[in-house]
Amino acid sequence: MFTVTNIIILVVTSIIVGTMNGIVGMATLALYPAMLYVGISPITANVTITVGLLFSDTSAVLS
Repeated sequence: MFTVTNIIILVVTSIIVGTMNGIVGMATLALYPAMLYVGISPITANVTITVGLLFSDTSAVLS
């Protein structure tokens, strides 16, 4: 399921999304379609993004 190309797509997208989330807070806009493109199920993609944003939002509140 995960080829080298898919892993590269996810890593590059994650770097872009991390930067985008820090600036404007819209990480899901770019990451969700990328995860669906590489074959991750919609529910798994949604849960993964939600958990990732939970830690990001928690650290923002604590700072």
